[in-house]
Amino acid sequence: QLIRQADGGNSIEISAGKAKIYYSLLDKGGFLRKFKTIQIQVTTEVPIAKDVLCYVKKQGGYPANKEDGMLYPFVAPFPAGKTILPPVEVGKQDFIRLFFTDGRTYGQMYELISV
Repeated sequence: QLIRQADGGNSIEISAGKAKIYYSLLDKGGFLRKFKTIQIQVTTEVPIAKDVLCYVKKQGGYPANKEDGMLYPFVAPFPAGKTILPPVEVGKQDFIRLFFTDGRTYGQMYELISV
């Protein structure tokens, strides 16, 4: 017979695996323009706090890690489902990639997948 404790002392949590976070980056740039516009789309299985993800901008190539360029945090949490963020305008030679703000912590809970 199970007895529910008011303080939750007899409850347990079971992990069902890592929640998947899919993201895509679509860039739109004109031939004679100095800048290009990048549209970030994030699709999550579960709601995610704003401090879980960040994007990094680097000139000349894609950043290899979050210290390999200029880091930008997100300002709002991500609800479960598809989120299309406002476009980001960057230089023609700039590239963006998403990373976990703390890979050691959030890498155990989430899986970040580029599509």
